[in-house]
Amino acid sequence: MARPNAAEEATHALTRDGRVLLVCNEEDEQVIGGKLEEVMEAQNWKEMEESGDLPPDPEKDEMAQVLQQGKLRLVRVQRDECGLTIGVCAGTYKPKAVKKASAAKKAKEAKTAGPRRGRSRDRGAASGVRR
Repeated sequence: MARPNAAEEATHALTRDGRVLLVCNEEDEQVIGGKLEEVMEAQNWKEMEESGDLPPDPEKDEMAQVLQQGKLRLVRVQRDECGLTIGVCAGTYKPKAVKKASAAKKAKEAKTAGPRRGRSRDRGAASGVRR
């Protein structure tokens, strides 16, 4: 069994609204796939490519692959004067699909619910109120 990369391991500990900070020097950036700014651009390209707005670009696919495998998405990149780059990542969560009730389940619920009872028209008559 293949060992998960560090991005995948970080994702397992990440909550829905949590963030992962990547602090990288130039060598680290090359391992991730290139400069973080370029990786973020490739990520955005990939999203537009999936929606059909842009043509496929294998070079950009390769750049975004490490973070994609780890189910992380770069949301911000900041470069400092010491040569370090800080990338802020969020998890890529897909909304849960809403399950539709099957026809058999709906029929069963309809049988067990019983008939609806309407309100009595003269319920106010018992209390002496006339309408």
